[in-house]
Amino acid sequence: MKANVKKHTGDGIVLSIGMIVKNEEKHLDNCLSALKKFMDQISCELIIVDTGSTDRTKEIAYKYTDQVYDFEWIDDFSAARNFGLEKAKGKWFMFLDADEYLDEDCSQLVTFFQHPEVYEKYNSGTYIVRSYLNSETGETCDFQAVRIVRLTDAISFEGKIHECVPCYIPVINFDTVFHHHGYSANDPYYLQKRNERNLPLLLEEFEQDPENGDIVAMIIDSCVDREKKQTFIELGLKLCELPRNGRIRNALLVRAFRFYLEEGLFEQAEEVADIYFAIEANKDSVTLLHMHQGKATLYMQRHEFEQAADEFNNYFAVYNDYKSGKLDTWDMRAVPVYGCSDYEHEQIRWRYISVLSQLKRFDKVAHQLEQFDIAALSFDSFRSYLASWREVLHDTKDYKKAAQLYERVLCLADESKTELVLYMLEQYYQNHILEREDFVRALADSGVDGLYIELMQIVKAEMAGEDVTARLYQFLSKPTSWKEGYTEAIYLCLKYGLDLSSLVATQNYQVLRSHFPKMAMMHTDYSKQVLWYCRRNVLPMTLRALSWTVSALETAVLSSRTLYADGRNQLYDLFVCTLSDYINNIYNPELLNEDDIAVLPELHQFGYYMTLAFQARNQGDGLAYIRNLRKAVACCEPMKDLVSFYQTQFADALKQKQS
Repeated sequence: MKANVKKHTGDGIVLSIGMIVKNEEKHLDNCLSALKKFMDQISCELIIVDTGSTDRTKEIAYKYTDQVYDFEWIDDFSAARNFGLEKAKGKWFMFLDADEYLDEDCSQLVTFFQHPEVYEKYNSGTYIVRSYLNSETGETCDFQAVRIVRLTDAISFEGKIHECVPCYIPVINFDTVFHHHGYSANDPYYLQKRNERNLPLLLEEFEQDPENGDIVAMIIDSCVDREKKQTFIELGLKLCELPRNGRIRNALLVRAFRFYLEEGLFEQAEEVADIYFAIEANKDSVTLLHMHQGKATLYMQRHEFEQAADEFNNYFAVYNDYKSGKLDTWDMRAVPVYGCSDYEHEQIRWRYISVLSQLKRFDKVAHQLEQFDIAALSFDSFRSYLASWREVLHDTKDYKKAAQLYERVLCLADESKTELVLYMLEQYYQNHILEREDFVRALADSGVDGLYIELMQIVKAEMAGEDVTARLYQFLSKPTSWKEGYTEAIYLCLKYGLDLSSLVATQNYQVLRSHFPKMAMMHTDYSKQVLWYCRRNVLPMTLRALSWTVSALETAVLSSRTLYADGRNQLYDLFVCTLSDYINNIYNPELLNEDDIAVLPELHQFGYYMTLAFQARNQGDGLAYIRNLRKAVACCEPMKDLVSFYQTQFADALKQKQS
């Protein structure tokens, strides 16, 4: 249909943009600043109709246009829209709300309105309104809104609420997104708005036309009261039995399905889904996106994971059709559809991965993980991503995939994500002792470049009995950060007696200290190797090196149960003497006394009392020796085995002396 073209008085104005606002200072500036980037590229005007704001709304509006008009609110959105429409001078008219923000990519709209030879072919246009339904979960739905129309004398808005203009063919559907933040279910203002403002107006229209499926659908959306919503859901299902167009029927079916699903009424939800899928015309409807992922959720809730997996597969197939333009999107003008956006698609993939994990189909989990754009994943999402990969590796033992994952992450040049994947790889190496050799060989032979792969090649050579001293020295200078991934390199340096002074002098002390517990977990001979290394005095005894040595010995002491008594005695003596030297270097011995040491770190208090205990033992004062041992363990409970060792040693010596 093509109506008579309206005569325009605004020379050169191609597009008039109309808005109605009231108390929108929270959103308006963001809305208009995003819109301005679009307006600056085409010939247009902005018309803002204020219906009674008492905040800074009008002040903000005047920053962007001088066409700001007052309109007395009469409980009729169309009346307010038409008031602004009458002032429009453009060839086309576009309208939006203050809580909608135009996406940064508005190139399609710009191109359209810059070329008369293009826009002269059409009479209406739609764009995607993406509503953010929960600010905590990020849940969204997409609506293909008829928001652009060629201005003619016949154009006017209809409907007291959720007002609209006729959609004249031919219609152009834009992929451009307006992000709508006014429908958040966890926003008390929105719940109040839809229940106290929207619902009464809709019920008034319902009384005049009780078989209008569009109105019933909008009432369902606006109901806060569960019982009232269910009443209109049931009414909507009865209306579906009447002859009516498929768009309205699907609008009611999808809403009923979602309601029953959210309420846990799975039997009723499945019945509605059966009605929907039995309709031949729905085989290529965009609402399939909503229904397939909804059915998958239904089956997940019932722990029917095989069926859930099938429905997820159906969803992904339909999603590919949607992205390639094969689906009929007409229904999206009446039905907000879930599962359309990249974010929703990603969340659904996570749920599918969860189902596949339940079914132990980790080969398919790996395939799904490989579909993610890891550069776009947030830090928390990337952690979940690696947790899923850890499950895959544990089940499949396909360690080449670990190398490929590491390579993909390195290509991002993202330090935080690189650290996370190094942490994952190191944890796997640490916790899978029986598989460690296979893990090392697979990564070493993967053909991937990267420092962790180089370390695995050194480990592989060392396992084969080769002398890796030179390769270790070369490796030590390469990592810029030792926070994650390279614990095994430090262990091998201890084992081969390499000078680590440059590493100790340049790297963060807390980072280096964090490697000792990992080494103790990875290697049962850690305490033996540390004792051997520290007794050789490889490091020059700077304060920094002394601190590092104390930490290495502390962890060795806590992991020393595998040592024979003689080895433990040597380790404990070396630890106490080194700790005593360290304390005497960082504190003035003359200022240390029992009244003040309570402010010191726990280990330093322990060192103070152990120093007194050793002094008493050397002086032959057994009572003072035992007393200080007890004080030492009282302030540092983790060292109870060490203290118990000395107490037993003292008791045995005393018995021998008495006998």
